[in-house]
Amino acid sequence: MREIGKEGRVARLSKASWNITIPYDSDPNQAIFKMQARIAELENRSAPVQQTPQQPHHACNFDGNKLKSMIKESMEEALRPFIGG
Repeated sequence: MREIGKEGRVARLSKASWNITIPYDSDPNQAIFKMQARIAELENRSAPVQQTPQQPHHACNFDGNKLKSMIKESMEEALRPFIGG
């Protein structure tokens, strides 16, 4: 026979859920309370520091035509053995 806690609550758990609570406490109500406390403790740990997003560099040296020619040259070089060049 199970004892009913002071709050008058009785945990109604599946067998799998019951087995999960056993390492915390033999009373499922106390086990759930302890698990909730542990979850709160983990959530309150120092969260990772949010890094401020870096501002984009306005002086960009990107040259679209140069990139296009580099891609074309590398593709031609890669395909040359297959097209008999």
